[in-house]
Amino acid sequence: MGWREGAYFKLWYVKDNDGKSAKCSITISKKNKETNEYKTAFRDSFVTFRGSAYEMIKQVPVDVNGKVENKSGVTFKISPGGCDHEKPEVEYEIGKQRPSTAVNWYVDKNNKQIAVFDNYTIWGIEDVNGVLSQDNAPTNNVPTSAPMMDIDTNEEELPF
Repeated sequence: MGWREGAYFKLWYVKDNDGKSAKCSITISKKNKETNEYKTAFRDSFVTFRGSAYEMIKQVPVDVNGKVENKSGVTFKISPGGCDHEKPEVEYEIGKQRPSTAVNWYVDKNNKQIAVFDNYTIWGIEDVNGVLSQDNAPTNNVPTSAPMMDIDTNEEELPF
């Protein structure tokens, strides 16, 4: 499977959730060495972006529907330690409609219906295309140099 640290992915859609995270549609492709063609190895429309990854994708130009304006998608790289995959299980009553996003269903020994989901989260990415300019790339708000203070001191009062 293509989901891993260091993988290159294309970003297709961005939907901001709450100002702290976004749900995005991404694909990861793998190159066939014999034919030199790429085949999709991973595709998901519900990947959560948080932290610095979220701050970076907020800068990608999208239309009013959240679709990335670049028709070929925008390529990023998942940073080392920058992704997570969880498989939570949620209990549902027998006969209740199953969510379409569940990847698996089973009935446990207590006759409870269990849905299994795939939750993918990306925390850190690298801009490999240079899509983010220096003007709109996220910063840590630390000034590059502190302003000099004009202090009037008497050299005789200095401790050295």
